[in-house]
Amino acid sequence: MRWFLRLVFVLLISCAPRFGDFARAGAFMQPVGGWQIIQTLRFTGSATGFGADGRITPLPLYQKYELQTYLEYGLTDWLTLIAQPTLSRIFADGNPWGLALGITSVEAGARAKIAQFNDIVFSAQATAKIPTARDRTNPALFGNTGEEFDFRLLAGKPFELAGFTGFVDAQSGSRLRRDGPPDEIRLDLTIGFRPLPRLTFLAQSFNIIAPSAGQPGFPAMRQHKIQGSLVWDLSQSVSLQSGLFTTIASRKARREQGFVSGFWYRF
Repeated sequence: MRWFLRLVFVLLISCAPRFGDFARAGAFMQPVGGWQIIQTLRFTGSATGFGADGRITPLPLYQKYELQTYLEYGLTDWLTLIAQPTLSRIFADGNPWGLALGITSVEAGARAKIAQFNDIVFSAQATAKIPTARDRTNPALFGNTGEEFDFRLLAGKPFELAGFTGFVDAQSGSRLRRDGPPDEIRLDLTIGFRPLPRLTFLAQSFNIIAPSAGQPGFPAMRQHKIQGSLVWDLSQSVSLQSGLFTTIASRKARREQGFVSGFWYRF
């Protein structure tokens, strides 16, 4: 019954609006004075993981609900400011078990346009993530009590295929992590395709690679996730999104699955 209620809760939240002008997402810049607010709910569940040989093994239950408010503001035509606080409920089973509830982190930074060739945009982004929950003895916060600094290069291009529109957004960079976990390489890819005037399908790949181990308890690892979402535009500034994600391959990391939904608004 608890799982059913959680599923209903996630599906209800997915009926919130989402911003539909994807030409302003990813590598693209916000217009001067323009705001974008993205309210996202994400549920992640995991009871298995991938070992060193890539085989699936059982692990203690892990569940995480995240409510993120992502904000962008176009300061100039080449600079967009970014901020994102995260409210979380995290449960980690085991001996001992852990529970965390509240605002767990705040991330902020900026994205700057580097160059544009025809309709291809290149930009660079830097953000700092500051944890507000720092109890290292809480298993629910394991590996997430230190500062993180993310630097990445982005490229975006809209396209038209057989009369339909879409876009491609590619990102690569590194995330420097403190308080134990190893530094990571991040490789993300998003393809958006609009089969109907108001409907967009998003196919996304998120990849994390930590080639070297961190402090004891934090091995070298890698994790590869895919996510699919459907987005329905209510207007030029408001849309609905609902999607699913899963881990398709990994080494020394959890196998995570879950739901994502959100409210995107631009003004």
